[in-house]
Amino acid sequence: MSTSSSIPASGTSETVVMKIVPLIKRLVRSPLSAVGLGIVAVFMVVGLLAPVLTPYDPLAQDLPNRLAPMTREHLFGTDTLGRDILSRFVLGTRISFTIGVVVTGISATAGTLIGLVSGYAGGWVDEAFMRLADIFLAFPSLILAMAIAAVLGPSLTNTMIAIAVVEWPVYSRLVRGQVLSLREKEFVEAARAVGASRHVLLLRHILPNCLAPILVRMTMDMGGVILTAAGLSFIGFGAQPPTPEWGVMISEGRDYIMSHWWISTWPGLAIFTVVMGFNLLGDGLRDLLDPRLKE
Repeated sequence: MSTSSSIPASGTSETVVMKIVPLIKRLVRSPLSAVGLGIVAVFMVVGLLAPVLTPYDPLAQDLPNRLAPMTREHLFGTDTLGRDILSRFVLGTRISFTIGVVVTGISATAGTLIGLVSGYAGGWVDEAFMRLADIFLAFPSLILAMAIAAVLGPSLTNTMIAIAVVEWPVYSRLVRGQVLSLREKEFVEAARAVGASRHVLLLRHILPNCLAPILVRMTMDMGGVILTAAGLSFIGFGAQPPTPEWGVMISEGRDYIMSHWWISTWPGLAIFTVVMGFNLLGDGLRDLLDPRLKE
């Protein structure tokens, strides 16, 4: 009987590939998971090909053509400065996905390392890290991110730093809980008995068995990070004009929502769709990777 219910502690790259391919096949069998994967894939492709897909310069102003409705020349219309909304929308996809990937990667990496050390070391180390995490978790995430962004100054980089600082405690607590349940397992005891060092135990035996919940959490957090970044940009703490970020685009069109709805509607729909896509994909991954949910 296997001593681990998650990802194996070791294995070749071929074994990993052999496990990933069936996982993707099982994921797309679920209609909702397939929809989520499709949404995320489409937006990722749009972001990667943004320089090719933009019909106009996203920053080019055309004041005589400002607030133009949707036409064949401007499929999404133009904004208050005559800029093509479709071009800004496409480039905004790249910016938003960059924010999601960078912030989620930083917060997941930092939180995972802290959770590994905290859960395995225990004692005062565990207490110190967890009390620090409690301090961050005691504040609403958006309010804390606003405060940090305000201190650092409004910019896209500072927005990513602020959100990453807010998000890491979630991963540290998640990983700590996994480590506490894994460090007394038979395969860890066996590795310890043959003289494996602490970092080998953590990185080769414990960490691989924590990857499934981390991956699910990262997938579901991507949409939340994009939404938070757009919210900070909307209120002026994030990306600044003329950057074609979705939150900035919604903010620029809020005074014209009744008469020229297309300025804010397209980026708003993009945020809604992306968040829903990541949530559906995360739910599907959780159902596949959590052995307690398998029949």
